[in-house]
Amino acid sequence: MKKIVLSIIITSSFYYTQAQNVGINTDGSTPDSDALLHINNHSGSGKDSSVVRIENEQNGANDVTGVEIYNSGTGATAKWDVLIPASGSTDLRISNNGTDRVTIQNDGDVGIGTTSPASGLDIQSSMGYKVNTITSATTLDNTYNVVLCNTGPYTVTLPAAASNTGRVYYIKNIDTDGDDITIDGNASETVEGSTTYALDSYTHVVQIISDGTNWHIIEEANKNSGTITGLTCGSATDYGTLTESVAASSVSSKIPYTGGNNGDHNGQTVTSTGVTGLTATLSAGDFASGAGSVTYNISGTPSGNGTASFAIDIGGQTCTLNRTVNSAFTCGTSTVTWTYNGGSVTYGTVSSTTGECWMDRNLGASQVATSFDDANSYGDLFQWGRADDGHQDRSSSTTSTNADSPGHGNFITEGSSHDWRSTQDDNLWNGESATNNPCPSGWRIPTEAEWEAERNNGGPGYWGTGSAQNNRAGAFASVLKLPSAGSRINHNGSLYRVGTNGNYWSSTVSGTVALSLFFKNSDAYMRTYNRARGCSVRCLKE
Repeated sequence: MKKIVLSIIITSSFYYTQAQNVGINTDGSTPDSDALLHINNHSGSGKDSSVVRIENEQNGANDVTGVEIYNSGTGATAKWDVLIPASGSTDLRISNNGTDRVTIQNDGDVGIGTTSPASGLDIQSSMGYKVNTITSATTLDNTYNVVLCNTGPYTVTLPAAASNTGRVYYIKNIDTDGDDITIDGNASETVEGSTTYALDSYTHVVQIISDGTNWHIIEEANKNSGTITGLTCGSATDYGTLTESVAASSVSSKIPYTGGNNGDHNGQTVTSTGVTGLTATLSAGDFASGAGSVTYNISGTPSGNGTASFAIDIGGQTCTLNRTVNSAFTCGTSTVTWTYNGGSVTYGTVSSTTGECWMDRNLGASQVATSFDDANSYGDLFQWGRADDGHQDRSSSTTSTNADSPGHGNFITEGSSHDWRSTQDDNLWNGESATNNPCPSGWRIPTEAEWEAERNNGGPGYWGTGSAQNNRAGAFASVLKLPSAGSRINHNGSLYRVGTNGNYWSSTVSGTVALSLFFKNSDAYMRTYNRARGCSVRCLKE
């Protein structure tokens, strides 16, 4: 093939009809055989001006076309123009078959589908993104844009923010099991201020961008709207107690639901009716898939006693939560009602001049003592540290088998450990929250020192009576009205000195034994008993 190299400035029309390829260059080189026109400004030419300049001095009513690309072959006909519009415009446009597709204004704004872009990039048509679905740990790069994360849990690691300024990712958790997808900010970099960020539920999605130093969330949507099919306030589990005129502390109710859709909810805040002054608050969160529960925390100060009602409305279901508000407690006039030995009981209270508040009778007693030997006031006889499981009944059966968790109501006669247990535990009655405390909430077994303070109230053996009566008479004359209820022998379970002696457990231990307040017709003092002994219990307010 014949090749022609033009190295002169063409100043007039040039027609060449022979089938040739043409080269225009500064070094006399042969043009590329695959190009009809090959223009080359050689590196050594010293010419820094434009390689190609297209100039049209016509500035009339018609568009000025700089480059026209036309496909006239078989198949679809296509014509593309790169042009400057008519009427003195300074825009540059790319059109297809006479329709403008891309506009570049002289201020740098680019329009796609518009000839009047109002932003740096103004797109007046649909947009498409590359979508990647991943199922395992992945490190993102410039080949990712929209990332759908299935079958977690795993970690998605972002590229270095410093080398990806302005990079945007859309990342979504599409794991229907709700497994966490953790976004890692490239170890040392952060995502919204933390080294990791969790897409912690199904359909949780974020749009993130690099500022050249760290990654930031610029848009976030969390899950689908949560719904449930059933909500049962009547089966709520209540925690803490409410008392009129006393600020609620650690009070909550856990309400069960069914039919959760694994969606999120915005929580709820609802004020009480009936007894006012209280607020129940459920924090925003997620419903489980299926059955679960929501916990409302209750705050405020109840205005009175009775029932505080809350209109619960969450997840498309409603119910009324009712909480009892107790009367303000006044020792000496207030009563205490709770479940003891399988039934509901109500005891009175008495206030001692020591400043303590006591129950007015022994656990298990049907009345306050009317005399030191009033049988109806004796009550039950507990083995030290044992719970209210029926063993304290004076006529309960006996067994010689020691057990740390008996699971029955038999009185356990002592073994070699001098205890009803196989392994001793000093903390079973140690305070109101002790494991086996038989007293109601807010009440406990008194310590040795607290018993001694009552016995020596006003003087040694005075019992707060104003005179020395360090015996059973003084115990009964005290505000506690302590009867001589006797005890139960630890090695065979038989009753001992009923109506003659009094034996009242304290929570205080001494080695393998425990201390008890003891009194008889001629004396009163603290003494030790084997822990398998059965003695009376009188509860003290915490």
